[in-house]
Amino acid sequence: MKKNDIVKYNNDLNKLNMSTLKDKELELFYAICLELKEKGIDVITIDITEFRKEFNIPQVNKKRFNEYLENVQDKFLSLKYTLKTEKRIKKGTFFYDFDADLTTNKMIIRVNPEYSYILNGIVEYYTQFSFTEFQSLKSKYSRILMPKLAQWNSIKKLEIQKEELFTILGVPQSYIKDISNFNKKVIKPLKEDLPKVFYNLKIKTIKKSTANSKNEINSYLFSWSNKPIENIIEVKEVKTLEISKKLKGLLDEAVKNEKLEILEKSSVLEYLLKHYSENILILGIKQLLNSNIKTKIRTRKYLVEVLENINKKENIKIKVKEDKKIIENKKEIEEFKEKEKIEITEDEYNKLLNEEIEIHIQEAKAKNINVNLEIIKISLKLKLNSKYKIKN
Repeated sequence: MKKNDIVKYNNDLNKLNMSTLKDKELELFYAICLELKEKGIDVITIDITEFRKEFNIPQVNKKRFNEYLENVQDKFLSLKYTLKTEKRIKKGTFFYDFDADLTTNKMIIRVNPEYSYILNGIVEYYTQFSFTEFQSLKSKYSRILMPKLAQWNSIKKLEIQKEELFTILGVPQSYIKDISNFNKKVIKPLKEDLPKVFYNLKIKTIKKSTANSKNEINSYLFSWSNKPIENIIEVKEVKTLEISKKLKGLLDEAVKNEKLEILEKSSVLEYLLKHYSENILILGIKQLLNSNIKTKIRTRKYLVEVLENINKKENIKIKVKEDKKIIENKKEIEEFKEKEKIEITEDEYNKLLNEEIEIHIQEAKAKNINVNLEIIKISLKLKLNSKYKIKN
């Protein structure tokens, strides 16, 4: 079976509901379309051993493999096709026959002859895409949606009503009842997966107010761009943000919460790392994880407020008040510390000494007190020596 080729068919095939098929069954379906394309035939013979190898079907016992084949047959034969015109509505199955001959190890698949125009004689109104790119998609929802987007590749835009998208993808009821769960489990993987095929793919929610609610999601708009010319290389500066394992673990846990997905944005993370320490960020993320956030955080303003509050608390320094006795002891020690002496010449020293002696003599005479000049001289020298020292 060919793999590296272009799948091409009439747009009418996109009317088939593929939601019941699993990943590998979808792959088999388009591999059949690829094999029958423009051959003017409605039947294909597949070697079962080759089939198991190409579609990674595990080696299980014969009974289980037969059950698998029977399940695939049931699904393919239940693919309903509806043809509508102004005068006619016709329904039928796309596959006419699905015959697995286990003795010859061959599987024969026939397409309903009435729908042979879908794969043969294709001139206009057709869908085409790379089978290799189709296989590269990881999500089942991406594989269902890719051909439908490829149909509109000429205008690179497609709007799908919310309920119609639910039907096309075959999402479970739990996703339909909880739109946030649908966005997280379906829309988010589509945004990650489909840009591999549709360059610069964007998915925008179109909201509309109803009688029962305001700003309810009405539809989803898919838009994409032409791929840049291959020989033009766009060089972008790659920035590396170094963080600890502890912070990385908390960020990984935080982004699992839809309301904290803003922490996935490299620009936001770069800003926070630039303005706050890792310790503050760790405390902030822990607080966010433990708090009951009711609405999705869309800007960094709320994050900054949380981190600023934590930052203020962390910057408060605690100073222990010293005991009064200890303070008094400190003052006494300061008083007894030897102060730096002023250097003066010997003549200056003698001049100061004589002035001090003269002052003491005059004070003693005024009080009629007899003084011992030698004792006064010794006392004054001690006083001057505590403040001055003679230059060498």
